[in-house]
Amino acid sequence: MEDGSWIHLEFESDSLKIADLRRFRTYEAIISQYYKVSVTTYVLCSSNVKELKNKLQEGINTYRVKVVRMKDKNANRTIQTLERKQKKTQLKRLDLLKLLLTPLMGGTMPQQERITRAIRLLHQERPHLKAEEQVQMEAILYTLAQKFLTTTELKKIKEMINMTILGEMILQDGIEKGKKRINRLYKILLDTGRLDDLRRATTDQDFQEQLIAELLPEENDF
Repeated sequence: MEDGSWIHLEFESDSLKIADLRRFRTYEAIISQYYKVSVTTYVLCSSNVKELKNKLQEGINTYRVKVVRMKDKNANRTIQTLERKQKKTQLKRLDLLKLLLTPLMGGTMPQQERITRAIRLLHQERPHLKAEEQVQMEAILYTLAQKFLTTTELKKIKEMINMTILGEMILQDGIEKGKKRINRLYKILLDTGRLDDLRRATTDQDFQEQLIAELLPEENDF
């Protein structure tokens, strides 16, 4: 924050328990000790529980978190408002923050549609955002997608993510890992004198994968 303090964000879809508050307090204590900063925890809740526990009494100490009830917000209205606004002007930081939190809000719009429309809105803001900011926001949406969507729904979201900066980074990382894996395979084949297998592996991908399963079993799930 501008005053040098830190804000620690937590997402909760269930009621807050004593164990949660103790865990948050531990995070704050470690961060405060290590970085010498003041830390406040905000818990963004999508729970329907009416009264959320926000205070922990331990001995003479009282620990509190700030609870933000996202169920009181309407995802339908938020997304529609931002879509209309984007047609006229670029979205502000506060707009983007609201957008990222729509999966935690109330409303009738299905989660897949919320995240799909949020990714589209965020993608349109690409010319106005730094690459690092874009990636961070895309990562938040993808994390929430993994939390709320079924496997089939998530597969469709992944197709959209592939066209984002985050998707480009994941793809590039996969390419680099793939190159290193192939180089390790070729080195093993050279070192063991399996030159015929090496020549075949350069043109036969199925045979290449077979050799990887044989010689690099720890990377079978790459």
